Amino acid sequence: MIVKETCQLIWNRLKAICIPEPTRDMWNEIANIGCYGKASDSTIFTESELFKRIEDKSINIPPERPVGNCPALNYSFVGDEAFGLSDHMLRPYAGRHLSSDKKIFNYRLSRARRCIECAFGLLSNKWRILHRPLNTSIKFSEDIVKTCCILHNFVRKRDGYNFKHTLNVVGFENVEDTGIPTLRSCTTRDILKDYFMNEGSIPWQENRM
Repeated sequence: MIVKETCQLIWNRLKAICIPEPTRDMWNEIANIGCYGKASDSTIFTESELFKRIEDKSINIPPERPVGNCPALNYSFVGDEAFGLSDHMLRPYAGRHLSSDKKIFNYRLSRARRCIECAFGLLSNKWRILHRPLNTSIKFSEDIVKTCCILHNFVRKRDGYNFKHTLNVVGFENVEDTGIPTLRSCTTRDILKDYFMNEGSIPWQENRM
């Protein structure tokens, strides 16, 4: 009972400080908690409050901006094959026999996604209770995860980066192709694909295909 009440107190007192609602400049501090572990990543996302607010345009996503010499593009979330392509979600090109430019796009997208997966690994390495199933009620499990997120951000702000917390990082993986892409989302992905092949290229990308 003490642990449960402490978790709730930490969340209520520190949420506004450690996990504030993101502004257009604060998109690196987002947590959505409360789904079953057996649910796919795409299901969790589409049932989340974040997704609903993206859809009804009630959240502070920055406006479109040009990338290099490309036309203005949406800010997008980075997903793997589990997610459907949409106006605010980028996913890799599907298939095994892809052209070189599509393979390079997938590589560049995976580099961005690796940062996200490492963030989950850092969280679970810091708070080892997340290394095992939580044998508690659903509500208590939610409180535990929210408390870990709060304390994680609090410690990172106070102590900064700690190399040992990056060791043995394990990300999450779920493959389930969902969603019907829109014409605009396909265009955004194709524009970025061309950008990565030209002015946005990096020297070693062709060696990583």
